[in-house]
Order: sequence, then structure tokens, then C-alpha cells
Amino acid sequence: MNDIKEHCQKLAVQIKKGGYPAEKAMRELIIKLKKAGFTFIRHKLSGILQRKPGLDEDVFQDAIIALFEKIRDNGLENIPGYFYIILRNHCIDILNQAEKNIISIEERSEWDSYVDAIQEDIDLKITIEECIKIWKNKMPKNWEVFELHYVQGYKYDEIAKQLNKGLSAVKVNSNRFLQKIRECVNQ
Repeated sequence: MNDIKEHCQKLAVQIKKGGYPAEKAMRELIIKLKKAGFTFIRHKLSGILQRKPGLDEDVFQDAIIALFEKIRDNGLENIPGYFYIILRNHCIDILNQAEKNIISIEERSEWDSYVDAIQEDIDLKITIEECIKIWKNKMPKNWEVFELHYVQGYKYDEIAKQLNKGLSAVKVNSNRFLQKIRECVNQ
């Protein structure tokens, strides 16, 4: 899931910049979200989709448009999470309209627990980002190694060559920074 979030964040940066790379990034983002999005919609609206074919495509397109507007206007921290919140809200609206504003308590509880899980994920991400901001200035060498390994995806031996350091020193730097972040998050 983190790979999808990271990839989506990179695409969001391109979308925000505009131009041809943004169009390509939008297509890529749609492809990334399409399968899971349609599965979600078809699961939640299974009874209604039999009566209204094509509704799943409309809901997906509306959610994509809302997502791109949000990215363009002020960016997002958790693109997949926000996308599923949009889908969830569209599905609830459709269910409300179809069932004359009657949704079972179990279904509402399921929606609420789903949103709570997404909110916890967003809160944890914000906490981690705050801790990283604090510690990257206090431990710049450790941050450099951590960023190269965990953010940019370099292997430790590649980092060691790039920074002219020993492999064990690189691992120690990364692990120390990671430990500080863990301690900060758990406070």
C-alpha cells in the first residue's frame, strides 16, 4: 500500500505542475486507482447497478474529477485514502437516494469504521512527517542516508559508494535516524 501512496504522491507533484507530464501522470493515476475503485463501487452498489448500468463509471469519473481538483488546488497527503473517501461519499449519496435515505446501522457502522481507519492512517502519516521535520535538521547525515534508502529507494551498498562511506556506517546512520523517528512517533 505504501508503494501506491508514494507513487501517487509523485504523480500528484507532476499533476500540480501542469503540461504534458501532468496529462501523462493523470492517466497513470487513473490506471492505478481504477481496478480497486471499481471493485469498491461494485461491492457497495451491487443491487443498484443491476437497475442502473453504467452508474459505476459515473461514480468513478466523479471521484476522479474531485480528486484532480483537490490535487490541483492544494495537494494531498494521502491520495488513495482521499479517493476512497470520495467514492464512499458518492456511494452513500446514491444509496440514500435509492433507499429514500435509509441505510442500515450495520452498513453505516462499516462506513464509519472504514473512514476511521483512513483517518488513523492520515494522522500517523502527519505525525511521522512532523517527526522527520524535527530530526532531519538535528541529524543531517543520518537524514541523507535515510532519505536515499527509504524515500528514493537506493540500496545500502549504492549509498555507501555514492557518499564514500563504509557499508556498516551507512546502515548505522539510517538505523539511528529510523530509531529517532520511531521514538518520536511513540511519544
